[in-house]
Amino acid sequence: VLMKVVAGVPVTSLGTASDIYYISASSGMYASYFVRSDGSVDRLKGGSTVSQRVLPPEKTKYIAASAGLHASYFLRDDGAVDRTTGGQVDKIDTIWPAAQGSMKDLFAGKLTYVAVSNSMGPCYLLRSDGMVDCVHSGEVTQTLDSSYVQICGGTDCSYHLKKDGSVDKIWRKGQVSATFSGPYVSVATQCVSGKNDKGGGGATSIYFIKANGSVDRASIMSSKVEMTMAPPAGVQYTAVSCQDTSSYLLRSDGAIDRTTGGGKISNTMNPPPGCAYVQVSAGQWASYFVRSDGKIDRTTGGGKISTTIDPAAEPEDKGNCSVM
Repeated sequence: VLMKVVAGVPVTSLGTASDIYYISASSGMYASYFVRSDGSVDRLKGGSTVSQRVLPPEKTKYIAASAGLHASYFLRDDGAVDRTTGGQVDKIDTIWPAAQGSMKDLFAGKLTYVAVSNSMGPCYLLRSDGMVDCVHSGEVTQTLDSSYVQICGGTDCSYHLKKDGSVDKIWRKGQVSATFSGPYVSVATQCVSGKNDKGGGGATSIYFIKANGSVDRASIMSSKVEMTMAPPAGVQYTAVSCQDTSSYLLRSDGAIDRTTGGGKISNTMNPPPGCAYVQVSAGQWASYFVRSDGKIDRTTGGGKISTTIDPAAEPEDKGNCSVM
């Protein structure tokens, strides 16, 4: 079910600057999105300055975002997903779970979207019943055959975690090309990347997190685990975000291990004193680490932080605050 909404006049923020913090980041090739604790989303397009603040519809909040090449998606706390295209967020399509039940059932909360993950093909929307809808051009065109607990879209392949801890590798048109038995508790996120003239771009390896905090690593082109990466003594890996040039493994002590190839740790990136990193999003041109103090550190390579983005800062153009 689709609803077209056009942005209205500029509005002010939903809370005072001192009350607001970032809760997650989604790195994209053309634009990246940072979800704020007040339910709005900051859009960063090039450089390290927020260019636009997108406010959710009245009485809702955005709770997650997934950047893409041709469209990006914002998950709302009422179970709908907003889709935006173009160089600036000025209009959206709203997508509700399309199957199983009447509109009355949908709005009564019997079926909602609970996660969103973009890919080079469809955007995957995880429903509260565990089924996954595939969206092309703003329309639900397919529902995958199996149910899942985590969805992870990618550039070449996507990987979805099942309740039994196994991971399905999703190829064209929702086909399962391989299954990794695990059991696993989480799958790495990927940035949807553009391809160069030689076909390069996008993650070359995928990572699966095990209950003991170690990580299994497999080539995107393979259907078998190639190696297991053990964390340093006394800590566990809790999340991974991967890309072709660098992948980032978040540790339970709040530091991040960076690998640039072969599953070997190139360096450890420590947060500022008194902080911990709590979420990672690897990107094609820049990667983002959400800190426990609500700020976001940005890196453009070399294992070094280049900029820190503060949620208290106003967008570059205040007129770009848009209400959906």
